[in-house]
Amino acid sequence: MMKEPYIAAIGNACYDEYYSADSWVENGEKLLIRPMEKQAGGMIPNAASVMAAYGVHTYLINYMNDGAGNQELKRDLAAAGLDVTHIITDNRLPDAKCIIVLTPAERTVLVLDFPHPPRVLPPKTQEILRNAAYVYTTMVEMRRFENDLHQADDWRIHGAKLVFDVEASSFESPNDPLFARADVLCFNKGGFEKYVGKRDAEACIQNLLNRGCIVSVTLGADGCQCWDARSHVRLPGWRVNAIDTTGAGDTFNASLVCGLLQGKTLKAAAQFANAAAAHATTVLGPRGGAVSMDTVEAFINHCQKGMEQHGCL
Repeated sequence: MMKEPYIAAIGNACYDEYYSADSWVENGEKLLIRPMEKQAGGMIPNAASVMAAYGVHTYLINYMNDGAGNQELKRDLAAAGLDVTHIITDNRLPDAKCIIVLTPAERTVLVLDFPHPPRVLPPKTQEILRNAAYVYTTMVEMRRFENDLHQADDWRIHGAKLVFDVEASSFESPNDPLFARADVLCFNKGGFEKYVGKRDAEACIQNLLNRGCIVSVTLGADGCQCWDARSHVRLPGWRVNAIDTTGAGDTFNASLVCGLLQGKTLKAAAQFANAAAAHATTVLGPRGGAVSMDTVEAFINHCQKGMEQHGCL
């Protein structure tokens, strides 16, 4: 009997400390912030939690120390449905943390950055990655491995498809060789603008498509665009009363990948992902998108009927 396809997600788990402010500030100014709450987060674990909520077996592969805070975090990740059996202990690492400041206009994320020793994968974890349907991560996480390009090639040779969540901070140059190893590239608006630079956007996309890559670009409240070799999908944003946009992009990416895993067309996968991301913004917290597929479908049906439910207008 064939095993069910699964996803392996590689990325730091951390606690997101939430604060609110009346507005953001210019450089050199003082900002008064009000504490709200602490929630388990991390962009890759957030996306992985969405995948798990959809019923997809999802491994989280992460390196963390075994302090009390991380033990609590690990239990939280397991409670979210993630397979945490391949979280690797490294006591050289400090606790990871994000500070998220919510303002009426938007949210700002401050990520604690610290040096990472080169990562070496245990053999059993390597097999999990080789046999995954999709490996979901960022280019930043990928570069932390010894022989990162070899690792990427190895997983793909064994049949795994490599997905990168790409933000402007993820890469230095569009010539980064990791781009050529991606099967799916999930850009946000800032990441895509940096990737294109002064080049022609359509030509950049076509070059990626010629390599067999699927491309998505999220545009916040303006929706998304997606491309594969056969189609170009442009979807407007859903009109919702957004409370917290922190996990919207993670929700979109996770939903898109799960749709592709299920064999949906790009259009169908993108339509579902676009709605799931909108729904996620109506919930406070980075895992607002970690709900069942039925919940997203109900959100779609209510919105399409014009009912003022789930934040729809």
